[in-house]
Amino acid sequence: MARHERSCTANPNRVCGFHEAMRISTPEMAVLIAAFTGSGEDWEAGVKALREAADGCPACMLAAIRQSGVQRKVIAGELGEEPLHIPFAFREEVDAFWRVYNETHIHDDDVAW
Repeated sequence: MARHERSCTANPNRVCGFHEAMRISTPEMAVLIAAFTGSGEDWEAGVKALREAADGCPACMLAAIRQSGVQRKVIAGELGEEPLHIPFAFREEVDAFWRVYNETHIHDDDVAW
């Protein structure tokens, strides 16, 4: 349970495994949420801003979307009657992240000694 909680997308103080792989710090959740919600209800613009603020990290993006409270507002009817559509597909984001990561990082087993 402790291992899960450390990086859980519902944890506002999470440590991101993707960011650890990149050897950079996990962005602050408040910054990520502000990037996502900063465009109002233009979810496409919000996801684009979030992707940039999250260094392209799908787990941080998912965490910000979950912690933003947007889903709760939709359930409560605060964002109109239309169904919520956030243009974010976690699996596709993960695949894109690792594709870019693998193209741009030197791996220990790639180094010729």
